[in-house]
Amino acid sequence: WFKEGAMNRWNAQLLLKKLWPFIPGGLVGLIFLVFHYKAFGWIGYHEGSSWSASFERVGWSELLRNMAIVFIHLLDFGHLFVFMILGWTFLKYKSAISNDRLFRQLLLLILCLGLFLLPSLIIHKYLFNHRYLLPLFITMDIITIYAVIKFWSKPKIGFGLTTLLLFLGSFWVYPQPMATSWDSTIAHWGYYHSRNQMMAYIEELKIPMENIGTAFPNIKSPSVIDLNLNTNTFRKVDLNRQEYVFYSNVMNDFSIEELMQLKDNFEIQKEYSSGLIFCRLYRKVMDSSK
Repeated sequence: WFKEGAMNRWNAQLLLKKLWPFIPGGLVGLIFLVFHYKAFGWIGYHEGSSWSASFERVGWSELLRNMAIVFIHLLDFGHLFVFMILGWTFLKYKSAISNDRLFRQLLLLILCLGLFLLPSLIIHKYLFNHRYLLPLFITMDIITIYAVIKFWSKPKIGFGLTTLLLFLGSFWVYPQPMATSWDSTIAHWGYYHSRNQMMAYIEELKIPMENIGTAFPNIKSPSVIDLNLNTNTFRKVDLNRQEYVFYSNVMNDFSIEELMQLKDNFEIQKEYSSGLIFCRLYRKVMDSSK
């Protein structure tokens, strides 16, 4: 009994020692949340939030759908190759990996992240975007690179292969009208150059910005996006009222019906492209029969 009690006390002291570095930050976070709740009456989100629809709970059929989407997203942007490389490494060097303390700690971190992140993503309506999986992606990349450097007989080849496949996977772009999570891949870099060219073209033609419809991420004024003094803004797209539409394939807010209407009732007046990104200025086709 005495030895068992001493062992339990030793385990408790060891656990407290490991947890101690996290206690100050945890207390600060807890104090903030308490004051925030007392001041505003909510934590995280509330019914009046513009993002409240994303936190709606789903039924069983949507739950299964979300699980399938999250599974596909975990393999997206080259991470299919990461899982394959890590799986092959584990099978080939199983005995060495199982005795590696740092690998076990990283694997435990991935399991903890999965337990905390994935249930919240699949039970809500619109929380399964790639950006919410970034902690898992980053940890998976780290553990894979660590494994190939530590256990492969030619670590430089393993590191180079993993990096190359991740880089190439960053340019996976789905055909329209399927949405691509541009904010989670470097493929979006070309948007900024194309957008600057289009903004210069619109200014050259002196088309008032309020006469042009567009969508996120171009809906804010240039004073916010470009940090200049132009406070004019485009309007939220309304294809029945607007003559001009500024559209880019990074804009996922256009519905399938709107994309079809752009194709049928508008013509491309100007287009700029950079890499996988294009920016188009559409102009409505006037019906000559009227």
